[in-house]
Amino acid sequence: MQAVASAGAIGVALGNDGPFQESQPSDSGHQTGTRVRVLAGVVYGERVAWVEYRAGRPDSDGRLPVDLFLHVKGEDGDLVTVDVPTYNPYFECDVHLMRLHGDALLVIYTEKHDTIALRLVGDRMELREIDDDLLVHGDVVAYRPYKANVGVLDLAGFQASVPLPVVTEDFTLTDAHRALLPGPEQYGFPARAAVWARLRELLTVTGPVPQYGVEVLIGALAQPYWFAPPTEYHYGALFRWSRTSDGPWWLPAAWYLHLASRPHTTSAAQAWLAWLDRLVVDAAPTPACGLHGWQSGWTVTEGAAQLAMHLIRYRAGLLAGMCRAGALTDGWWGWEGKRWAHSLPVQEFPPGFVAVWNRLPKRRAPTRDW
Repeated sequence: MQAVASAGAIGVALGNDGPFQESQPSDSGHQTGTRVRVLAGVVYGERVAWVEYRAGRPDSDGRLPVDLFLHVKGEDGDLVTVDVPTYNPYFECDVHLMRLHGDALLVIYTEKHDTIALRLVGDRMELREIDDDLLVHGDVVAYRPYKANVGVLDLAGFQASVPLPVVTEDFTLTDAHRALLPGPEQYGFPARAAVWARLRELLTVTGPVPQYGVEVLIGALAQPYWFAPPTEYHYGALFRWSRTSDGPWWLPAAWYLHLASRPHTTSAAQAWLAWLDRLVVDAAPTPACGLHGWQSGWTVTEGAAQLAMHLIRYRAGLLAGMCRAGALTDGWWGWEGKRWAHSLPVQEFPPGFVAVWNRLPKRRAPTRDW
């Protein structure tokens, strides 16, 4: 069983004659700083790992420089030390989880701006941005970024899994949601072509479908279910895709507004609105917990498609509201003036989505991104 690393265990790992000594600001025994603390640690057999905080002397502006180090001593006795990636050198971090898993050390911590999952094997580091609204269940971490779906991270494989769709405005992640998380055989993401094909089947039977409708919804609304967020290897790369990971799900409403503004395409606009309304009517009842989850027996592909359909039906109602209001709502991070903001090139989205994106006038896109 893994246990919290004691000062004695850390001292042994360092080859000291006694326990690891933390120091207060008045101490002078540490050349690199005036205060040293252990923020978290774990010990498992002969392996020990800990996060060390070292604060230096205040600079000319009164700011206190901080260094954060991650130390791992393996069964072979080798000690590996790496810097903990953070926004800047003036803030410490809160450690939510430390766990030794096979050859890897797993750490989840919150720094100034973000919560990060870190995996260290030897001196090779992998990073994923998550959120501090999180729930740990066995080898799975569920987390909910601001106003987004519930992300799922498999700690053992350090791979993102299909998110759970939030289908209510007011949602809080609680222990009650543990039963909705995927089983080990359901971790990961399906092949893109497979989930596109299954979504085409599920969407085609929802009644008369407007031109481009199926592929627009697959690209605009279901994108979180076929695009696996990548692992990154340094702090600055973490945020390349995170602000736009939901995709431009405003596109169906913008396309409706474009069609409705031209006399010769008003019937096409009405076909879009009628379809969005049907998607809402056919939606499953909203669970009391506000979250749809995995069912036993689903494959990764089937689960991704079914969960995507729950999100599509929920957001179809929001899109229909924008259509009737005659305007998009505000708050589309990264999407402004048809600037393509997703890390995945638009050409990798479904062809029907690409056709609508290319034909949409710039004035119909969001005018502000936050």
